[in-house]
Amino acid sequence: MSPVTNKLWQKFYMEEFGASRADQAVENTKNANAAFRWKELLEAEVEEVKKKENKAAEKLKSRYQMEADRKQSRCCCLHRGRAMFLNCLDHDSLQKTYSSKKDSTIQAKRHRF
Repeated sequence: MSPVTNKLWQKFYMEEFGASRADQAVENTKNANAAFRWKELLEAEVEEVKKKENKAAEKLKSRYQMEADRKQSRCCCLHRGRAMFLNCLDHDSLQKTYSSKKDSTIQAKRHRF
């Protein structure tokens, strides 16, 4: 890569990540006595940012799913005029028990909260 194109990639890096990170990259390479190309550094940084964004998105998605599961697990059941909050497992067993007895005083409904 020619010095001209290397300067252009350095400019792209500065626009993407800022001058302070570019200066930090230069200092790190001087301390390590290593040579690098700005294009390779830019591609590596962009890939790292994408990985962090994907990880954050997955974390957020899992939190939304956990909350949806929590809300889904709550059921409101009416038993002789009184509302009871049960887990869905309790709700299903209650519904099976009373539906087998044909008790007309039990009304079980699922509600989202």
